[in-house]
Amino acid sequence: MLALFTVTVFLGSFLLFLVQPLIARQLLPVLGGTPAVWITCMMFFQAALLGGYLYAHESTRRLGVRRQPLVHLAVLGAPLLLLPPAVDAAWNPPVEGTPIWWLLGALTVMIGGPFFALSAGAPLLQRWFSATDHPRAKDPYFLYVASNAGSMLALFAYPVVVEPLFTLAQQSVGWSAGYVGLTALTVGCAIATRRRSRPDEPAREADARPAADGATFAGTSGRQALRWVLLAFIPSAWMLAVTTYITADLASVPLFWVIPLALYLLSFILVFARRPWLPHRWMKRIFPPSALLLVLLLATESAQPVIVVVSMHLLAFFIACMACHGELVATRPPAGQLTLFYLMMSVGGALGGVFNALIAPLLFAGLYEYPIIVVLGVAAVGPVLPPPARVLARSAWMSAGRDVLTGLAVAVAVWGLIVVADAVQLPRGPARSWVIVGLPIMACYLFANRPLRFGLALGAVMAVTTFDVASHGKAVEYERSFFGVHTIHRTILEIDEDEGGGLRPFNELYHGTTLHGRQEIDPDTNEPVSPRRPRSYYSVAGPAGQVFRAMAELKPEARIGIVGLGTGGLAAHAESGQHITFFEIDPAVKRLAENTRYFTYLREARNRGAAIEIVMGDARRTLARSPEAHFDLLVIDAFSSDSIPIHLITREAIELYRSRLKPDGVLLLHISSRHFDLEPVVERAARSLGLACLTREDLVDQLKGPQQPARLSSTWMALAAEPDDLSFLRSRRFGWAWSTPRSEPGRVWTDDYSNVLGALGW
Repeated sequence: MLALFTVTVFLGSFLLFLVQPLIARQLLPVLGGTPAVWITCMMFFQAALLGGYLYAHESTRRLGVRRQPLVHLAVLGAPLLLLPPAVDAAWNPPVEGTPIWWLLGALTVMIGGPFFALSAGAPLLQRWFSATDHPRAKDPYFLYVASNAGSMLALFAYPVVVEPLFTLAQQSVGWSAGYVGLTALTVGCAIATRRRSRPDEPAREADARPAADGATFAGTSGRQALRWVLLAFIPSAWMLAVTTYITADLASVPLFWVIPLALYLLSFILVFARRPWLPHRWMKRIFPPSALLLVLLLATESAQPVIVVVSMHLLAFFIACMACHGELVATRPPAGQLTLFYLMMSVGGALGGVFNALIAPLLFAGLYEYPIIVVLGVAAVGPVLPPPARVLARSAWMSAGRDVLTGLAVAVAVWGLIVVADAVQLPRGPARSWVIVGLPIMACYLFANRPLRFGLALGAVMAVTTFDVASHGKAVEYERSFFGVHTIHRTILEIDEDEGGGLRPFNELYHGTTLHGRQEIDPDTNEPVSPRRPRSYYSVAGPAGQVFRAMAELKPEARIGIVGLGTGGLAAHAESGQHITFFEIDPAVKRLAENTRYFTYLREARNRGAAIEIVMGDARRTLARSPEAHFDLLVIDAFSSDSIPIHLITREAIELYRSRLKPDGVLLLHISSRHFDLEPVVERAARSLGLACLTREDLVDQLKGPQQPARLSSTWMALAAEPDDLSFLRSRRFGWAWSTPRSEPGRVWTDDYSNVLGALGW
């Protein structure tokens, strides 16, 4: 019987986590792969998990363990009629505004029923098992280890095994078969529960015995339930915040979200084990110093060396998970109240998703939710050592008042250090950071045994030092949307010798760590200048500049489509008489590109007589509504994080682009990426469609000086119906650098199949 319950719990959690990337992959052609899509999906799954846990608690409380299995089998069987999960081709997200509510509705229709039924499985099966006469039934929490082990296996199995070997249709059918198998196993568990239920089971709801040695429980008061919610909220929100922070501000790494989620699940496995490998008291002792180190990194905006900094963020996150989840285990109730315990945990997890996906983007222009959650985590975990008697003798209000006054005193002290540093003209660097941030943080450790005071002191340090960093930093504008945080940076770059050389100031548009364009500015007025020299990936001498120069000469009145607006830099190549249509999904990017305080490419192109149009919405859907055989040149320059979104380079996508080009039209794809090697991927798709294909890698030498060059290396591919349509790219007139792309064996990427790991440039 124990094996039956363990396998059923394991399989249920495996399916629960396997369906999440599967559904996200199906939605990719609709919304792309931005962190916000992942966070919104996580919020939905956490909310559905909450619904499942609420159903598990209430149905067990009202019906008892003998009758509840009959209801659950009906709940589990009903979604069989909705399988396999798939995206309806008629679904279209809103063109303007946030698509969050559309995405939540689509997820509800696609997978809401099966996910709800699966979510209730782990707490229900543990509660059923606790009602049997098995020797280990008094403490069924060990089954939660099997639950999280199944989740972790699914987390790694999808990118490593499932996605490379199976199409989306096969994945959906296979997952549905697994759901049918789980239903059969659950029937077996229900039968075992009825046959081997304890005769004293009804009396055990009020059982107040500890759940395990060392666990303390004095009744489920409202205060205790709220603390469970808080301790579950912090790791959930922290996981989403650290994922967004690292991928946006430190390193745009593909599939990075797997690592924080794996650490989150691993902490559950470790703390719920019968013999914990990492004792809770150890985690509580090292949590304060790890939080101090993290605050130092955040307050000083440390980013190098990237591997070390990212590792320190993840280590601090894992220790926080162990501390918070360890507190949950230390206060878990007896088995009779197991479903209430898991319900409160689920409430906290769901609130973490709501906070990061809905509330934070509305309240904050930057990723300020991350330091806020860190401070909350420090304040929520109990003291390292028992507080002295004089502290216990004080009233709660008196202690809280002193903690608040201490936080204010720390803020005043840090502000004073900033004033002194400015008075002595201490330059920004390690010395200034040590004085303004390092010394106060070291002093904060004196409060490590007073969690609220410790948290408020750290919060004061981060809040005050934010003003110092902002007043001396390079960011001059922030804009946050559903698709991420965009920043305008002002920086000094070195220009090419053929343009006169020397150092020039520039405005740059970043989405996280990915540059989307730059424009030179006047050093005296900060007004944008040189609107015909876009630089970065789009310089006149680069591949894009070469193609646009040829178009201007060969087809003076060409119709050009460009997927991805950025700063509007490609409009710098537009000539009078040309018609350029930009396709952009993010309203924030449109606002920034049209803000002439920073970029004037679009305005100046219109002034030269070029017709510039901006169409909002997902490129594939908006292009599908445009006329066939309409464009002479179609440029795919859209980026999600570090590379072009998968759904824009599949066989079906390229087939769509080709249908919108004139018979002799050219398709130009920007495939630059720090992590992916996409040249063979595009070559296979082009070959499968019988298209001619050329590639050009524009390598820019790094200059010897301390400044980065204004022009950046980039890789582009050009596709056309016939080789003659690309012959101008190999002519002396327009350059010699284009060549035949590499051809490697492998499956063609389609809307139904892709292999992200296989495309990584190891």
